[in-house]
Amino acid sequence: MSVTITGEHAKTRIDAFLHKHPAFSHISKGQIARTIEAQKQPTPDALFTVHVNSELVVKPIHKLRMGDVLTYTIKAPQKAEELSSVVKPENIPIEIIHSDDHVVVVNKTKDMVIHPSSSRNTSGTLVNALLFHFPQGLSNPQEEVKNGDEHFRPGIVHRLDKDTSGTMVIARTNEAHEHLKQQFMTKDKLLTKRTYTALVEGDINSKSIMQTRGSSDDESNAICVYIGRHPTVPSKRMAYWNNQLDAHAKHAVTRFEVKERFESKKYGTKFTLVELTLETGRTHQIRVSLAHINRPLVGDEMYNPRYVKKKGKKEELLTTDTKTSGQFLHASLLGFVHPGTNKYVEFKSELPEYFTNFLNKLREESKL
Repeated sequence: MSVTITGEHAKTRIDAFLHKHPAFSHISKGQIARTIEAQKQPTPDALFTVHVNSELVVKPIHKLRMGDVLTYTIKAPQKAEELSSVVKPENIPIEIIHSDDHVVVVNKTKDMVIHPSSSRNTSGTLVNALLFHFPQGLSNPQEEVKNGDEHFRPGIVHRLDKDTSGTMVIARTNEAHEHLKQQFMTKDKLLTKRTYTALVEGDINSKSIMQTRGSSDDESNAICVYIGRHPTVPSKRMAYWNNQLDAHAKHAVTRFEVKERFESKKYGTKFTLVELTLETGRTHQIRVSLAHINRPLVGDEMYNPRYVKKKGKKEELLTTDTKTSGQFLHASLLGFVHPGTNKYVEFKSELPEYFTNFLNKLREESKL
């Protein structure tokens, strides 16, 4: 198919143009941008291909000009039932914290994607592992997500980022799925509790937040921001102190409690071990909120500037020692009302080994 660009769409970014085109209504803006970038090394399973004036476009920020001829071929979206025939049970070890007829609670490892999608990750996901360990024993409402793309995600009620480890609850029946889904949607503090353990760079406290914000208001150990999409990188989010710059940004509240402080001469910086509790559930909420107050997560290659900018010798040493570990963020506690008993329950998971090992190094150094 081809489209000739009119004056109305001149100077429009190609990802924004395609996002509003009816033929791409089932693909999210983020997927569009990633697919365009992936055209540098085309694959047969790409969601689509797009050319402008017969030239392959590889930058989502490419601006269209009046008279440009945009040509595209698009792959029909896979439905959940089609994807389910592709996604197979895999004998992947998972730590099961609790299991009964209604729910399963697991400790997800870092680097594990939660569920497959129509464009990628049909193998090695948590869903593949769950299908093996609980055959015929997971919810499967086959919901359609907001962007119109269906995902095969039996049992999945909530998610953790790929690089975040920790406690997750899985629904085993459709009734349990709906019960848990409503709890997470309402974000009622009396119904659900989500607590994370994180290691951040710098000394975090209410005063440091107020200094960053340029305000004298006491936020009572809470990071209160508005989170929206990054203007140029579709996979990232951006935080603001208010929504004046982005009317679509959503309010996000993250409360923190300091558990331990470190000062490292070896790395030339301070660290703070914190316990974080979410009152809202925005994409990348903890990571982008911490980066916004200049207290980024250790190991966060997306939001911590030390992993993308030039560094001094001590900074380079910290980058080398933590880069292979991933971000130091762990979902340590999850509380919810059990769909079978209607009683509030809590489940905890231990920090991963790389996390505790690094903490022990900082503790040993502080004794010297």
